[in-house]
Formats: sequence, structure tokens, C-alpha cells
Amino acid sequence: MNCNPVSTLGFLKIWITIFLLTTNMLSEVEAKELLSFLTLDTRPDVKGQATEYILGLSGNRDGCRYLQTKPDFLKALVTLTTDPSIAIVKDCYHSLINLSADETMHQPLIKDCYHSLINLSADETMHQPLIKDCYHSLINLSADETMHQPLIKDCYHSLINLSADETMHQPLIKDCYHSLINLSADETMHQPLIKDCYHSLINLSADETMHQPLIKDSDFLPMLFKNLLDPEFMFADRICTILTNLSRHVKTCKEVFKAMQKQEIDLAQIVDICCTEGYNKQASLHYLGPLLSNLTQLPETRHFILDKERCVVQRLLPYTQYQASTIRRGGVIGTLRNCCFDHAHHEWLLSDAVDILPFLLLPLAGPEEMSDEENEGLPVDLQYLPEDKEREEDPDIRKMLIETMILLTATKVGRQILKAKNVYAIMREFHNWEKEPHVATACEKLIQVLIGDEPEPDMENLLEVEIPEDVEVKLKDMDAKEQEQLEKDQEDLLNPDKSQQCAGIVRMM
Repeated sequence: MNCNPVSTLGFLKIWITIFLLTTNMLSEVEAKELLSFLTLDTRPDVKGQATEYILGLSGNRDGCRYLQTKPDFLKALVTLTTDPSIAIVKDCYHSLINLSADETMHQPLIKDCYHSLINLSADETMHQPLIKDCYHSLINLSADETMHQPLIKDCYHSLINLSADETMHQPLIKDCYHSLINLSADETMHQPLIKDCYHSLINLSADETMHQPLIKDSDFLPMLFKNLLDPEFMFADRICTILTNLSRHVKTCKEVFKAMQKQEIDLAQIVDICCTEGYNKQASLHYLGPLLSNLTQLPETRHFILDKERCVVQRLLPYTQYQASTIRRGGVIGTLRNCCFDHAHHEWLLSDAVDILPFLLLPLAGPEEMSDEENEGLPVDLQYLPEDKEREEDPDIRKMLIETMILLTATKVGRQILKAKNVYAIMREFHNWEKEPHVATACEKLIQVLIGDEPEPDMENLLEVEIPEDVEVKLKDMDAKEQEQLEKDQEDLLNPDKSQQCAGIVRMM
């Protein structure tokens, strides 16, 4: 088109003004001329005026319906999302977002430009508000039942990718987590898509700021527990992970427990499933261990597990050596450790009725030879161990086992039994073997109790000793310094030459 640039821009401004003051749509000739301005080669100022006009047109229903009849305009908008001008790109995307909110536009829109919206959602260089608006658009599209499954799948994949971005969680949780929850409950959707949706919910539940919004959703927890108890539900592992994340902190753990009670799900069912190999043929359910451990933050759960008539502890003890899963093994040991905070049950736990000590001590024992006298003082299961005896491989689990025994030594009867059972001999050899600083430190604390003198008569129960406030402050300061030193020692152990970086938080993608 051979026009003077100044007159072209002036003409376009007049044209846009006239159009905005009238209710008539463009004629075919006018539409064709406007389309000629919507190209990458057009002068930026002229092109900017044209995209502003389209943006205004997309802001009302009549304009959207007009654009529905002009797929070439949509294609031009998509093309201009690659324009060098950020202002023009933003106008184009906002136009597409406006169009996506009109249900009559979904099919034409999805045919021509949904890929652009998805690409925008993955563009970290774009402004957060614009990306947020883009996700609103994808939410609108994903909620349209008339859309083709592959296209809805792409929309949801974008939302799922967003859930792995911690900077976007607050906008996401307000606007689209309902869409993800609804999808996870939609049995008509393809299984791979539901699987990815659960990945997204795992990412959200890993963020503490997301816990309250997720838990407050009236349908979310009931749906999770219903599917968890279904022995044929194929995504039960992901449900276990979500529930474990949501129950990490006491406040939300109470909400999870209340949801169980409302659905008349008792802890016996959770324990039964955890202790039933192959309950669900399509899921391992290993994360039931950590879930149970989290629930034992609550006194109600500890009371249930420590009920002498139920034999729950006895059912859990073999899992301290469960080799099929570190996750389940660690979860059960965490459960036992939490239960040992209830000091009134120490004597019962260490008695023949439960005999918890060998289950805590055996994973820490190695192949080292001991004298006959030392062996005879040990529990029977720890005497004369074979030369190929291996210790627990996970350092965090080793530390939890030691911490559990430290808790048992908080009472006089506990200290007496652990000393009588020659626990010191096992821990002495363990300390010589242990390389992890934080585990070795825990071992040293246990050894100090085992070889130390008994406390004064009024301080026999260490869990009930009242510590003066100034002493407590000093102890906390010492613990903080000790932790800082342990972290430094750990870093030196892992990176002696400082040439490597540690990995970040792992999330499901």
C-alpha cells in the first residue's frame, strides 16, 4: 500500500475513533485494510494503533462475535505475539485473553491461537500480571466441555507446569486450583492427564502457603480419602504424598485428622492398609508411613497407637527393617519416635509385651566382633551377628533410631533397661563407623546418657524437668551453634574442594 506514513497513521486514528463511536462493524474493504496493518513489517506506530483497536474490539461481546467471523485477525494477532515491541505483544495477548473469556469464541480461538497462550505461559521474560491473565484464559478454555480432549490436555499441562513455579502459587491458588481438583476427580479424562494433575497438586501441597486454601476446599480432602481407601485406585500413591505434605504442620494436620473423622475413617483403617502388602495392586502406598508419622504429632493418634489392647505398635515394629522402601521404613520409625514422647508408656514399650529395643538397635548394629561377655549382655537378636551384617543405609533414619532411644532414656526405667541391655557396646562400634556429623552427634548424646551418672531424685524424668528461662535460652543458643557447625561439617564432607553446588528442592514435573 503506497501511502505517506504520517497520513496513514492519521487516517488510522480517525478510522478507529469513528468505529468506536458507531455500532456498525467494518465493511469487508475496511477489514481487509485494517488487516494489512497487522503485520510484522508494518511501522511500529501504525501497527500499535491497529493492535489497540483490536484490543478494544475484543473487550465487548459484539466485537468478539465479529472477530469470530474473521479468523485472519486471530492469525495476525498470533503472528504479532513475536513482535519486537513489548507493548504490541501485550496488546495481542490481552486481546486473545479477552477472546478466550467468550464461550462462543472457544472453537475458532483454539484452532488458531491456543498454542500462543500456552507459549506465553512458559515465557519467563513476560510480566507476571500478563502471565496471570494468560492462565485465566487457559482456565476458561480448560473448563469448556466442547473442546477437544488433546487441546484441553495442553491447557491443563500449562497449569500443571505453573504449579511447579513457587513465584506463581498465590495467583494460581486463587484462580485455578479448583480446575485442577475438578480434573483429578473427573473419571472421563484420560489417565495420563489425571496423573499429571495429581503431580501438580503434589507441587502445590509442597508449598506451606498453599495448605489452608487446599484444605478449606470442601471437596478436596473427602475426595482424597475416598480414593485412598479404594484398593483399585491407580493414583493412590500420589494421594498419599499430597496428604503427607498437607499434614506436615500441626495446624493443618489437625484439619486432615478432622476430615478423616467426618468421613468415619479411623486410624485402624490407615494402619491396616499400611501393614497389608499388596492392598492396592496399582500403588505401593509407601507414603502411608510418613503420613502416619505426621499424624502422631497429635495426641489422639499417639493414644491410639499406644493402646495396649490394639497391638498397633507390635504391627509396626517389623517395618523398621523394611527393605522395599526407605520412605515407608522412615515413616514408621518417625511414628515410633513421636510415640516415645509419651513417657508414661516407656516401661511398656521396653517390656516383653512390645520389646521395642531390638527393633531400634538392630539396624544400627554392624559386623564387628564382640567379647562373649558383651554379646551375652545384648538382646538375643543382637548376639553374635554375622560378618555380612549391614547397618541402616539412610543417615536420617539412623538419626531417628538414635533419637528414639534418647527419648526412652528420658525416664529412669528406660535408662536402666538400655544400660542393662548393653546398648552402649553397640553404640560404641556404631560411633566408630558413622561418618555423618549430625548422626555422630546424636550418637554421642546417647552415649553420654548411657555412661553418665543418674540425675538427682527429683530430676529422674528428663521430659518433666523444668528448665529455667535463662538456661533454656542458653541451651537454644548452643543448639543453634551446634547445628550451624554440623551443617558446615556436612558441607565440608560433601564438597571438600567447594567446586560443586548442592541440588535444590526436588518437585514433580
